[in-house]
Amino acid sequence: EYETDYSVCEGGTQVYRCTLCMTATREEDFKGKGHNYEGGRCTVCGDPEPTNIFTVSSVSGSARDTVTVTITLGGVVKNVGFIAEFSYDSSRLLYRGYTAGGYTLTVNPDYSEDTIRFVCDNYINYTSGGTVVTFTFQVLPSAETGTSALDLEIVEIKETWKDLSIHVTPSRVNDGTLTID
Repeated sequence: EYETDYSVCEGGTQVYRCTLCMTATREEDFKGKGHNYEGGRCTVCGDPEPTNIFTVSSVSGSARDTVTVTITLGGVVKNVGFIAEFSYDSSRLLYRGYTAGGYTLTVNPDYSEDTIRFVCDNYINYTSGGTVVTFTFQVLPSAETGTSALDLEIVEIKETWKDLSIHVTPSRVNDGTLTID
């Protein structure tokens, strides 16, 4: 008889229990064979293909208001590392700062006049998704009314499996909007 804390694709430990005394055990570690995704599922174990979904919040405000834009990560998230670029209309917003969510980030607000580049290069223990970063802006006094895009581009995203090999992982982005009243 055996208990399992592993999968054929990801590896792990399998515990064998003696069928006579039911107390003696023997453990065996297995290296995973890796997933084979077709049509959004692994053909070996049936796990869904990891799809990291980044969402940019939409915000509204008036001249001189402080607004915050939150970027979250959801979907079928595995352990991830990524490089992303967030773009905004610098004729309407003045960057004031950021607060990191549950991810260790390196943030470069001076990447270009209207783009903030941020990197998460710590690949360990980020399996639940959640808030990645919250940016704070001030609406400029001269900002024209109307709507503009808050765009996120994922430059690179990688996924780490239990065997620490790194695979490129698909990602999707739901961009937000800025509305000035």
